Amino acid sequence: KQQHKMRQFIKLSIIASLMLVGMGTAQTKETLSGPIQAEVIDVIDGDTIRVNAHLWLGLHKNIKIRFSGVQSPELYSAKCDYERKLAKEARAITTKAIAGKPVQLINVRYGKYSGRVVAEVLNHEGKNLNVFLFENALAQPSATGKRVDWCGHDNK
Repeated sequence: KQQHKMRQFIKLSIIASLMLVGMGTAQTKETLSGPIQAEVIDVIDGDTIRVNAHLWLGLHKNIKIRFSGVQSPELYSAKCDYERKLAKEARAITTKAIAGKPVQLINVRYGKYSGRVVAEVLNHEGKNLNVFLFENALAQPSATGKRVDWCGHDNK
């Protein structure tokens, strides 16, 4: 009798595991069109912020948001002094554009790294910060997610 219960438990565990794997695949394709209201907690670099997103009444999520479609210079892993200088400018311009006001997140989807999502970010004036960085030459378009070379040679 106990052996039968153990087999049933193992079968249910396998079925549950397969369901979770299937859900994970569906989840990576999931997109929330938004807008989702959020308060900015921190500007990490030009194209990444940490927000407290308001998902539902009384339901908030503290999460990193990476701006979709653009790649700004890296502040914490710069490959040269020039990239670090541009990264500081990009962070400053993003901070100024947000100016301590709420933002809206649209077209939110899972990012490449755990604990971060990718989205278009609109400031309190409705300005798309993804485009704003690009217009100010502090970001380059990035459809591939490959790191942009800011130092004059390919960084792979």
